[in-house]
Amino acid sequence: GGALAVYAAEIISRHLNNIPCDDLMGKSLHPSLSFPRTFLGVVPITPALGVRPEALPPKPIVWALSVAASLLPSAQLSLAPLEDPEHYNCPPETKRNYSGHWPLGTSKMLLDLTAYQIPHDVSRNKLTLAHVDKVLILAGEKDRVIPVESCQAFYDHLQCQ
Repeated sequence: GGALAVYAAEIISRHLNNIPCDDLMGKSLHPSLSFPRTFLGVVPITPALGVRPEALPPKPIVWALSVAASLLPSAQLSLAPLEDPEHYNCPPETKRNYSGHWPLGTSKMLLDLTAYQIPHDVSRNKLTLAHVDKVLILAGEKDRVIPVESCQAFYDHLQCQ
């Protein structure tokens, strides 16, 4: 969610400043989309802006799971990440959060986004938030998957006003 909030902020700020988004999205936005007239900033919470290398499976496993995801995107294999919301449910007894192994299609999409697409867009200055007035990134130092260093590096790369 936090990484998608960063992309949404980039798109909204570009739209408000009449700057095309085609280089970011790879296609034009649908003309019926509505945007706010004012945009104060963005607060991504624990954005997946990178992945700890040790959290990634070996390349042959990633390749096999990518093939499996294209054939059976809704399959939930034990090799896919396990979501266990018991340590972050609020209130503790809620059942609103997803629990179980992620579907293969979801796993592949999130891996592609965090391990490849975001670093690619940042390195090519496509995701700079140059026209966003305020940015506050909330990240955890003890996150087992998303290193706080990747959030810091992204923040240092920003070109906010």
